[in-house]
Amino acid sequence: KKIHFTKGIAKSLNQFGNDYLGSANYNIALDCYFQSLRLNEKIGDIRRVSVNYNNIALVYLAQEDYKTALSYLYKLVEIRKKLNNNDFRLAYANIGKAYFKMTQLDSALLYYQRSYELYNSSVDKFQLSGVLNGLGDVHSKLGNIELAFTCYKMSIAAADPGSIYFAESYYGLAKLFKQ
Repeated sequence: KKIHFTKGIAKSLNQFGNDYLGSANYNIALDCYFQSLRLNEKIGDIRRVSVNYNNIALVYLAQEDYKTALSYLYKLVEIRKKLNNNDFRLAYANIGKAYFKMTQLDSALLYYQRSYELYNSSVDKFQLSGVLNGLGDVHSKLGNIELAFTCYKMSIAAADPGSIYFAESYYGLAKLFKQ
């Protein structure tokens, strides 16, 4: 603040938001993200605005306010389109998650599938296991047991053994076997 480095302040506030989100302190996380958003809008850093929108959406997803989360995720997609940044993999995965939680399975399947296709055409596979796990969950709910089984197995293969998706995919397989 002393040297008026607004971009640095905005990035720091965003990181504080990430830390508070990680500790489930959602109100403070949102406060940090919104402060960061205002600063990024003020300096015209549209790319960082899109990051803020994603992070704000993550808080609303965690709070089970799926409609609000979707509104920020769609804003993120619109900004990325304006920037000619066609990296929608994570945004589509989060949109799929929101629709899944709202039990709008057709929409969840559509967005998870879009995310999966983008991951397949990319070298960067960060979060691929989460998308595959989401596809497994959707197919399981739709009664597509063989597809769910395949998605969970692919998710396990793509996941870091310490990741949440590694455990969630094994849990999804266990539920299938129980059925």
